[in-house]
Amino acid sequence: MRSFYFVTRLSLFSLLAGGHTLQDAVASPALAINGIPHSTRAHWMRRANAALADMGSPCPFAAFGSAIVNHTAPGLGELVCIGANANSKTGNPTLHGEMAAIANCTAVLTDPSGSYNLTASEALDAFAELSLYTNAESCSMCASAIRWAGFKEYIYGTSIETLVEQGWGQIRMSSMEIFRQSFDLPTQSRLIAEVLTNETDPYFLWQYNPDYACPAGCSRSEDSCAADDDYHVVCIEKARITTAGTPLHCRAFFPIMSLLPTGRQRLACDECTRKKIKCDKTVPCSNCTKRGLQDACTRGRESDVSRQLSAAVASVEDRSSVQPQQGSVTDLAALVTSLSARLAELENAVKETRSDPTPARPKEQHHLPTSTLSYSSPAVTPGPGFSRLDSEAHGVISPLSSATAILNTTSADSEAASILEFLAWGRRKPDGHVVATPKSSSSLPHNIGDIEAGDCFDLATFEADPHISLLQTLFPSRHQIEQLVAYHEDCLLWYHGSFFPPVFREQLASFFDDHNGDIEHRGVDLQWAALLFSIMTGSMCCAPSQHIRSWGFQDSEKSTLSKQWHRAVLTCLHAGDYMTRHKLVSCEAIATLTLPAHLLGCSNNQSVLLASAVRIAQSLGLHRLSNSAKDPATERGRRVWCQLCTQDWFGIPFLESYTINPLYSQTSKPTNCHEDDLAELSGSVPTRAAYPRFLYDIARLMPQLQDGMLSSNTVYTKYEQVIKYDMRMRALANTQRPLFLSNAPIEPEWPPWVPWGRRSLTISSAHKIIMIHRQFLGQSFTNLAFSITRKTCVAAAKTILKEQKQADDTEGPHLWIYDAFSVTACIILCFDLLHLDPEDQRYAEHRKLIEEAVEILRNVTGSMIAKRGVRLVSALLSEADKLYTPDAENPRKRKAADSSLIGGIKRQRKFDMASFIKRFCGEAGQTPAALSRQETPADPVTISATPSDPQSNAQNVERSSDVDLSYTERLLKEAQDRTRSRTGVSSDLLSPRGNFENVSSFENLLFLAQTYDI
Repeated sequence: MRSFYFVTRLSLFSLLAGGHTLQDAVASPALAINGIPHSTRAHWMRRANAALADMGSPCPFAAFGSAIVNHTAPGLGELVCIGANANSKTGNPTLHGEMAAIANCTAVLTDPSGSYNLTASEALDAFAELSLYTNAESCSMCASAIRWAGFKEYIYGTSIETLVEQGWGQIRMSSMEIFRQSFDLPTQSRLIAEVLTNETDPYFLWQYNPDYACPAGCSRSEDSCAADDDYHVVCIEKARITTAGTPLHCRAFFPIMSLLPTGRQRLACDECTRKKIKCDKTVPCSNCTKRGLQDACTRGRESDVSRQLSAAVASVEDRSSVQPQQGSVTDLAALVTSLSARLAELENAVKETRSDPTPARPKEQHHLPTSTLSYSSPAVTPGPGFSRLDSEAHGVISPLSSATAILNTTSADSEAASILEFLAWGRRKPDGHVVATPKSSSSLPHNIGDIEAGDCFDLATFEADPHISLLQTLFPSRHQIEQLVAYHEDCLLWYHGSFFPPVFREQLASFFDDHNGDIEHRGVDLQWAALLFSIMTGSMCCAPSQHIRSWGFQDSEKSTLSKQWHRAVLTCLHAGDYMTRHKLVSCEAIATLTLPAHLLGCSNNQSVLLASAVRIAQSLGLHRLSNSAKDPATERGRRVWCQLCTQDWFGIPFLESYTINPLYSQTSKPTNCHEDDLAELSGSVPTRAAYPRFLYDIARLMPQLQDGMLSSNTVYTKYEQVIKYDMRMRALANTQRPLFLSNAPIEPEWPPWVPWGRRSLTISSAHKIIMIHRQFLGQSFTNLAFSITRKTCVAAAKTILKEQKQADDTEGPHLWIYDAFSVTACIILCFDLLHLDPEDQRYAEHRKLIEEAVEILRNVTGSMIAKRGVRLVSALLSEADKLYTPDAENPRKRKAADSSLIGGIKRQRKFDMASFIKRFCGEAGQTPAALSRQETPADPVTISATPSDPQSNAQNVERSSDVDLSYTERLLKEAQDRTRSRTGVSSDLLSPRGNFENVSSFENLLFLAQTYDI
């Protein structure tokens, strides 16, 4: 709040320093919110103060007044109703000023004889176009009522803090906090704080301070203020009412605008009105256009306003003779100031009317419901995300106020509002009631929420880009593409569920039938092409070799095509401007790419892509989908959001942070159903959504664990959290596991992926147990207090390696978790070896498991995780051997086994992690990224013009059977001397840790192996 206030003051001072008068500076568009200048805000805040006169005194004790305004009306807007605190008059303790105003507005809007004559339903909808002004910040009751009513804006003057400082008894909960907690409500309200406090504060400063002067027109009477005998109230009979049959009362300095007629503005044109025919209320209207009279189609607003102005000014002049009777120089000065300001505002209104005789229409009309009180359709309906903030909406509300704040109630970060941030961001709230399908998202202008379309990167510039032309050369035949897609649907989609097969198959058929498979065709969405390449990449990376050969591909093509297709995904995303043109298909492409990205050594790149996909999904409203909807579009959105949540939360143990807060993720899990009918099935039935559903339940434990750890202040209480979630994880895996993922006999009608799902879930569940204990794993080998962690993680590691053997078959797909999690398991067992006596029977058992796992990893082709893991685990085994092998340079040195007991005390073995990493990485400060620079693809945003040399790739795959540290150091030296990629961007920048100089934890080895659990 304070930062926004200071920017406000600086903006005002800049305008004054530029030679502007105070009146011009205050009226400047730079100091406006929602396009409404401060002078207009001040006008209606004064009207809220004037509402107190309805109580018959200029100084009531509870001086809380409110005014409700329709700013969609021309000029300063339209006063709909007022209200003032009436506790003492009515005996109703809840009848605060805001509550009275809302009740009065309901009566006004639904009055059958009034100018609105709305139904109850229409009146409820009308509040979304109204602004409530109150001279003091609302209590928690009134602030909640304002949010329930769904006002467009809520503007207050004096703050609760000021009231408390002056002795007022208040519930000390700010209206901002009420707004912040109301994110579940379907409407959006904007909070504008502390407007015109220099005029509202005096109404609340005298009640508990006997030395403070009474308001104008009042004097001290005992301990209170009472109206002077010569105080005059001018009553103006109007059609507007506050309650049935009660006329408004206005003080002598009531703004001139209140004297104007307040009936609903006529929207029909003069010609249609004269002929008494229906008008579409646009200028020129369709009737006049058909008759060729579009130039003569007017509303006559200018003459109406001029007549109103003349009457208003004349009325003030007639009353000017009354003013000297007040005998108050203060009142007279206030009157002159107020009338001068009102006159200037009305003159500006006349100028605007003359310059623009017709209501402004948005550039693009959307098929959205128009509010009853709107004079023009809004460009975007309110929604539960970020709203589009026009440039006029980033200025100040009141340069004279003590502080200013803006709050969008459903914003995820409600305290970071500032002028420059919103100007730079230009964010837009999504409509959470409608799932963002390609059809619905394409109906919105592409430049909403970003720079104007004319300034955006023109997609047409890609037509001459050779990289886009090269994409076409990467396509195999249609038959082969369909085989790749079919394999992904049958053998891989069960694992992630990131795209919807019926929709994609229809789009694929259209791609070939309607566009001849030409990716450069203008009708082809490049973001959809990214999804196609992503699916093809997953199939090529994960399918067994015999399947790939059966599709007509050579073994040498697997590595080349999988890398080029991966690069093509990113090329299509960027060419399709996915960061600006938000579409569901880009989220599907990124989520599907997770399977091959890790195998190809692009974990860092994928983590950034996933973060961008989360933001895109949130901008499309995927986090707030209806839980009751059963249509394909909603189900498609649920599946993508489920996968993005799972990916994000599984990364918490590595990043110690998460992007998606479960508190604000209100979309339910995908329905367990088949895509052809969407009929909900039992959880025991295997569908493509079943496995991701259960994995989602496991992933939800991770943010809870992270929050619990951060909220704990001691190591003891942190470890309690670890044990707690270890038990919850075991209970979830053992008691809530779906039937088809348990050890039950496999039914004949079940799909072929069920055995693969069982194996994957066993591996993944064991790995998650390790991740829960991860923070204490390094200490568990040396500190008996954490011995439970050591036993638990060693057992989980052995489970993973035993399942890895079964996964090494020729039928099922090769998933990246087989390599990544087995490397993690090997690292844990290596740590155990480093702290076991060689004579311990567990030593030989663990050593054998590690060696068998290394051999399996060494035989894996096309997996960067396996290659890195082999080098790292082999180096750790070599390090373990050094602890028990005599030094070649000092043959007299005793073996560790011989020197285990010295003086009756067993020698403590110590593994120097920092020294090991320094040796493994070559030089101090060398990052793991450099370790694999020769293997990591070049910048994936572009496509290499020259395919990779198969012979060169084969040489890189070759590995010495006897991996030792000298060989590793030689590899690192060669990698260090290699020329960086042509983009000039070092992969070191993507490394999670750039310097291992002073570290000695288990986590560093996992980072070294690049086994990101994402």
